[in-house]
Amino acid sequence: QQARSLFKAWFVDFDPFANTMLSDWKKGKLKDILKLKRQSIKTGENTTLPYLPIDVIPMRTFALTDFKPNAEAQSSLITFDKDDIIIGAMRVYFHRVVLAPCDGITRTTCFTLAPYNNEYLSFALLCCDQESSIDYAQSTSKGSTMPYAIWEGGLGDMEIIIPTPEIAKKFNEIVLPMLRQIQNSYFENNRLREIRNALLPRLMSDEVDVSNLDL
Repeated sequence: QQARSLFKAWFVDFDPFANTMLSDWKKGKLKDILKLKRQSIKTGENTTLPYLPIDVIPMRTFALTDFKPNAEAQSSLITFDKDDIIIGAMRVYFHRVVLAPCDGITRTTCFTLAPYNNEYLSFALLCCDQESSIDYAQSTSKGSTMPYAIWEGGLGDMEIIIPTPEIAKKFNEIVLPMLRQIQNSYFENNRLREIRNALLPRLMSDEVDVSNLDL
């Protein structure tokens, strides 16, 4: 939430810039700063990568809580890299936008995006996460019963304000540590879940004696 508030302050309200867009910023399109990746992979080609189907991506939060086993990845597969921006393109109005905490596999029901310049990573992620961006993606979606957002002629062509690389870098230096905490929380929670799953059967069968613990 703090990252979203900072984005609004900097790039919507222009609070740090006397409430005015700086003259050396320019107007452009989302695809000017982000490229759409389509790295296809065959089923079973890399069994070490975790699988992130669209229904596992949380709504309106960057905090991933789960992946699926690699064996469940069956069709229309694409890979993503750590720090790729992943957007659920099918029924985009569900507002599924995350920053990948690791390399993995998803399906073509998602956009996998990466900035041309890494200094724009935080800016680009927060730009994609705006409610107005999701609304734009929805309004340009194709299909009625199962609408899909499109990149060319759709979300990628959404007009945005593009700050200078220097401003984008300053914003990234402030916000990226927050995003790193969110990414790391997945691994921390996963580790705690594994410990719990290992201990619980032993506690239930009295293999581990906790009667003398002073709580």
